[in-house]
Amino acid sequence: MPKTPRLIVFDLDGTALPAVEHRFFNQALIDAVTRLTRLGIHVTIATGRSHTSLMAEPTVAALRLRDPIIISGGALIVDPQDATQLYSSPLPENSMDNLLPVLTELNINRVLWDDYREEDFVSGGLALRDLPAAHHPYFLNLPMVKDSVLQELLRRVRELTGVRALPMRGLWQDHHEVHVLSTFATKYHAVKILQQHFGVTTEETVGIGDGHNDMDLFDAVGHAVAVDNAVEPLRQRAHELIGHVNENGLTHYLNTLAR
Repeated sequence: MPKTPRLIVFDLDGTALPAVEHRFFNQALIDAVTRLTRLGIHVTIATGRSHTSLMAEPTVAALRLRDPIIISGGALIVDPQDATQLYSSPLPENSMDNLLPVLTELNINRVLWDDYREEDFVSGGLALRDLPAAHHPYFLNLPMVKDSVLQELLRRVRELTGVRALPMRGLWQDHHEVHVLSTFATKYHAVKILQQHFGVTTEETVGIGDGHNDMDLFDAVGHAVAVDNAVEPLRQRAHELIGHVNENGLTHYLNTLAR
């Protein structure tokens, strides 16, 4: 790792914030981010959340991030203040025509798309029938995919051109959350765009995460950091392990970089 990184990208849920039912306002994290930005270091987040969902989180809103943020799993890079899009990678135009019959066949009837609200996610999503027929989403979130159909869903999505499905740890027992995106909508592609935007190299970039989707983040950075509660594949890829999210591991680590 460079002595002083120039770009720090961290995941949100499971890395900066604990589980939904145990949210808390972490002033220490805000202070750490403020110190880093005052040193001229770019600090941003990379998350699967939508902009509306993200900014509804009090802790995140209080971070007052100024640099562009990566949202919707890498499908968008936006200004955190007004959601102006700097980059987007939407799903291919014909993907929904091919995907909707698969969801219906597998009895996946709850869905979120694009800039959804946090309360819609926590409630398990909206009815699939409410997705506008002519709508062309850039991000599709399936928040309640049963374990019994997960592998078949992933197999069927792999058969579609230009589309990928990313399973996540869900909120409900015996279910997964699955993000459906363009193959170019990844944290890897988004971080590379930010590096170019800021004139920062791979070696000058630190990435911090906890989940399977952070494997893409790790591919884009020179120094990969996993929190102690990270999934095992990510732990094995990390250059450095830090404290558990419930023990403010990210905050303590950022403070070491701000010295």
